[in-house]
Amino acid sequence: MERLRQHLRIRKAVRLRLTGGESELALWGIWRPSIRIPQGLSSQLTPIQFDSVLLHELIHVRRWDNLASGFVHVVVCVFWFHPFLWWVERRLIVERERACDEMVVQSGVEPETYAAAILKVCRFQLGHVIAGASGISGSDLNCRMELIMSNDSKNANAGLRRVLLTALASVMTLVPFAIGFLQQPTLRAQQSSTSVGSRACRYADVEYPQSTVLQMGTISSSPKKVCVQGSWQKTNRAATAVAKDSTQSPAICKPQQSTSPKACICGGVEFSLGAMVNTPDGAMRCDKFVLGQFTTWRAVTSSDLGRSQ
Repeated sequence: MERLRQHLRIRKAVRLRLTGGESELALWGIWRPSIRIPQGLSSQLTPIQFDSVLLHELIHVRRWDNLASGFVHVVVCVFWFHPFLWWVERRLIVERERACDEMVVQSGVEPETYAAAILKVCRFQLGHVIAGASGISGSDLNCRMELIMSNDSKNANAGLRRVLLTALASVMTLVPFAIGFLQQPTLRAQQSSTSVGSRACRYADVEYPQSTVLQMGTISSSPKKVCVQGSWQKTNRAATAVAKDSTQSPAICKPQQSTSPKACICGGVEFSLGAMVNTPDGAMRCDKFVLGQFTTWRAVTSSDLGRSQ
């Protein structure tokens, strides 16, 4: 292993550990990597075959495959609802093993020898694949054997595929974070304006908080309305505030005659049919005077305020 580590120019120390026969040949760890070999496996392989499988695991060390796989798996766990990321993770595992196979064959190991070593390892540890470790037997074994034996693992597009998959995974991870980060000020502004606009009510250029019961005039008989989610609604509850405009003048107008069939005039301002205002004589409602075909002001009744007689 030391000879192969120096050949690959791996500077970090790599430990070699013998484990029980039911474990898998695999690379464990990231910062302190160790290659764990099942007891009895070396007796099933020739020296050249054993070198090839050790070389495969050391290539995982050189490529930092455990770190990359751990990062991608964390992303998949966070965005578990995104099926495309699950597919990207599986494809990265396939490309990871294909890259290691390519480097082993390029190092001078005969494809037949390497393929035979992989098959022996798989037969030896059948049923003992362990999650979280980079092993030699993982990822679409049939396809890998065909690529190794056909020497197609040297495909010039393999590196491009790995780069594209990595870039795609990065984009799928970073874009949602970037969009959410950029939209934070807008969302906060919208939430703030929605909160204020949906709760507060305005009357005569004065803003009143939600649940305010406003007496629409200074006299005791003035109608009362309650602020509910930004709108005034009729109520018979006790008033908590008296209406006033920004100039502190009372919200009372003096009725005037009108010749319009659709509007009443009070204090020089037109009010549509059904509008209620406060006058010196009490609350008045704009109604249609049928006989004369024009509007008139009449006293507000209990039914106009939503109360029973």
